[in-house]
Amino acid sequence: MYQRMQNELDKRGIAFLSLNMDKSIEAARETIQKMGLTFPTYRGDLPSIARNYQITGVPATIILDKTGRIRFIGYRVEEDSLLAELANLRK
Repeated sequence: MYQRMQNELDKRGIAFLSLNMDKSIEAARETIQKMGLTFPTYRGDLPSIARNYQITGVPATIILDKTGRIRFIGYRVEEDSLLAELANLRK
């Protein structure tokens, strides 16, 4: 879902990135390949990412505005909900 949305929304200046918390680089690469992601993926450790982005579970979807301010955090977000949140940012 995210890769397809990135392909569609890139034209509108919306960029996706992924934070991967697999235990090893090899496991992270496998996940990225399995999901078919081509947008940037960063690795980090769960405690610091959770603390910095106020995440209370995974997988999490976070929307930041142009200034880097968190505008939305959701868990197991459906595509329609994500598109609605993105539309709210454009208002």
